[in-house]
Amino acid sequence: MIRPAVRGLLALALLSSVVLPTREAEACGPELEGPVYVNSHNPDLPLRRFARGHLGVIGPWETSFQVVAWRALVDAPLADDELDAFVAVERALHSATAPLAVDPATPVAASGAAASGEYVPEDAPWRDARAVAVGSRGPDIPNGWSTDGAWTPNCLEDAFRAAARALLDRVSHHGARSDAVRAWVDAQDAVFSNCGATPGRTPRPLQDAAPVEQRRDRAYQVAAAHFYAGRYDQAERAFAAVAADAASPWSPIARYLVVRSITRAAQRGRATPDAERLARATQQARALLADPAGAAVHDMTRRYEGWIDVLRDPGARLHALGAELARPGRGAAFATDLHDYVRLSDAPTTSAARRAPDAADPITTWIALRDAPGARDAALALFARARARTWLLAALSSGGDPRDRRLDPLLDAALALPRGDPAFATARYERLRVLGARGGRVYDEVMRTSHEVSDEDGPTARNLYRELALRSSTDLDQFVSACHGRPAGWTDGVGLVLPPRAPGADGVIPADFSPVAAQVLSLRVPVRVLLRVAASPTLPLPLRERVTRVALHRAALLDDEGAFLGAAALVPRMSEAAQRPLRALAQSTTRAARRLALLRSLLTGSGEVAVGTAMLDAVPPLGDPWTAQCGEAVGAVTPAWFLTAAERAMFARERARWIALGGGSAWLAAESARVAALSPNAPGMPALLAAAVQNTRNNGCDPQAPVHRASRAAFQALHRLHPRSPEARATRYWY
Repeated sequence: MIRPAVRGLLALALLSSVVLPTREAEACGPELEGPVYVNSHNPDLPLRRFARGHLGVIGPWETSFQVVAWRALVDAPLADDELDAFVAVERALHSATAPLAVDPATPVAASGAAASGEYVPEDAPWRDARAVAVGSRGPDIPNGWSTDGAWTPNCLEDAFRAAARALLDRVSHHGARSDAVRAWVDAQDAVFSNCGATPGRTPRPLQDAAPVEQRRDRAYQVAAAHFYAGRYDQAERAFAAVAADAASPWSPIARYLVVRSITRAAQRGRATPDAERLARATQQARALLADPAGAAVHDMTRRYEGWIDVLRDPGARLHALGAELARPGRGAAFATDLHDYVRLSDAPTTSAARRAPDAADPITTWIALRDAPGARDAALALFARARARTWLLAALSSGGDPRDRRLDPLLDAALALPRGDPAFATARYERLRVLGARGGRVYDEVMRTSHEVSDEDGPTARNLYRELALRSSTDLDQFVSACHGRPAGWTDGVGLVLPPRAPGADGVIPADFSPVAAQVLSLRVPVRVLLRVAASPTLPLPLRERVTRVALHRAALLDDEGAFLGAAALVPRMSEAAQRPLRALAQSTTRAARRLALLRSLLTGSGEVAVGTAMLDAVPPLGDPWTAQCGEAVGAVTPAWFLTAAERAMFARERARWIALGGGSAWLAAESARVAALSPNAPGMPALLAAAVQNTRNNGCDPQAPVHRASRAAFQALHRLHPRSPEARATRYWY
């Protein structure tokens, strides 16, 4: 399904197409892929540049990027080991993104996560070692069970790696053909037979006559089988017995697995975990962490204790992780903390904690204030208490009335930030946004400030300032100077937004209209203004040609003779390839010839009635009567803010005529039938009528909609005037 955030983009992109999509095609389809004008998903890559403090304009990014931005804003950017850990986390969270595309300067191994981003334990280490040791990879290992429709892995990857190491160690001591190795392998197969939804075999304990090291191995395997089979109380007792044997090589890990057994027992079959069992698991974990003899498993125990804390109080755990992430020098632990923090911050169980300020966890408070509507009072209070960049940005970006005079000191503080400060681009942007919303004339300051933003702040910052300049323009010349640019990135709708790319030899995507500018030029200005845009020397030639093509077709549709002649005069200035398909229309001298050329151009797809763009961005769609197929009412559209009074009046008259035409498919079919009645033997008339009928198909409209009447008229004209034509034979129905 198409994401809600990009439905407006799709509608905008379709404005340039006359052959209209079906309702089904609009509602469901592949993710959009292409150049992004403003990257709001993640900061512009590479991550190393961003993490070093070149934040650009901080957007509504995913949580992990906001954490890193906060660290830079408090002058505690990530150290090298933290940065490597951060990149590894992003690769795990975005496994569909090619590793080197994330940050080619940081060669960190990609995660083993599946393309879906979920953890899928890999049993190859065990099965490969088994094949080397005994000549067979052994039976397949179903892994996991379904709980409420969600698949949960049972045997984790570290278990398969540990079993592989243990097997190779025993082969080196006893030999691959020894009875001891074969018995150990059979017992381990039994252990892993319990990984699936249905319990499997349990190894038999060895008799006292067996060598002590083999009895210790078997005791651990029996405990593991109970654990994977879901017999957690038995597993706890068995692991406790192994842990009590200080001479067993499995003693330290068994102590850790006692904690896991208690925790799983607290969860299994319960909507709410058993609080008493969780408290006991925490007690066991802390005792293990306090014992130097268990140092080998302290890291995993510490991480698992965090998981127990999540089960006991997810909100408290979220704040504890936030406090840890705010502290520099975390090293590789930064990765696990960040991963857990991101997952936990997205969980419904922490929604209340995210909204509750916590003095020990400023990161979560900052993210919540930036994301939450109506957070201005809290942000202002924090800025008054500590005039820090973080609270300055939170207060400036908070929702609310821009005329609020309490913002005035913050606007001054934003202006005082020096160039090169990590908050510079964001603070200046928010300042200018607020001033513009107050009605101030900020165009000149926007353009000045945009030149002060460093190239290292990324192309998104550049385009955000261009959009701000565009929205604050006071005349057409200012609008045109800011209406186009190059993309900030490239998205496939799945992973991270990557740096811009193109299939061309130079790898450069040409300049294009921004989504906002394309929408304004398509729906909020009269044709005479389009002619001025088409003649502007500040626009690249391909964009001038596109606007000329739109102006020519719109003027012909609206029967605006003066505008049509003005557009036709611009056609010879176009490149040869661009003018070729327009000559028949531009050179038509009679109304009948013009109507026929107009229909041919629109129905063959060489004509455009709206200014499209390849750039993707979240722009709310405006009502366009040309793409309204079923005769539905079209909402009011205000004229562009930079138009003169005379141009606004011109827009109102033109808009009324445009709405009166009806939907594009219906008008094309009805007009084709009318023109065919006047010029039945015009060259290509059967093909034109057939194309008009085809263009009305699969519209999903009510049978009484105007598009069906128009389609039937074109169909009847085709079969009445040209019944023996190939087009008539191929067009057997009108609906």
